[in-house]
Amino acid sequence: MPHFIVHVTFATNKLIAQHPDEVRGFNAGWFEAVRWMRSHEDETVKIVTPIMQKSPEIVAKTYDAVMPEFSDTGKFDPEALTVLQRSFVEMKTLPAKPDMSKLYTEKFLPGHTS
Repeated sequence: MPHFIVHVTFATNKLIAQHPDEVRGFNAGWFEAVRWMRSHEDETVKIVTPIMQKSPEIVAKTYDAVMPEFSDTGKFDPEALTVLQRSFVEMKTLPAKPDMSKLYTEKFLPGHTS
């Protein structure tokens, strides 16, 4: 499904307020891990195979399907945000489309300066 948000990281407002450097550090480590996995397919498959308890062939196919979905920047696709926004109304979770800018922040992403 194109323009669909699959992976997100959540933190409470309290955690963000009390531990902003740790939130930044977690995100930096996450994106470093994604970059490493992208450049080390064989090693990633070898590490993940016993965790998934599947054959290396199935894990390799899963890697090929899943890795392109991981963001290495943390930025959301604007069209995917629109799909998500609309889904809140369609699923009757909210009565109207929310202001998505109030539901997420990019200020803890690597390279962000504020």
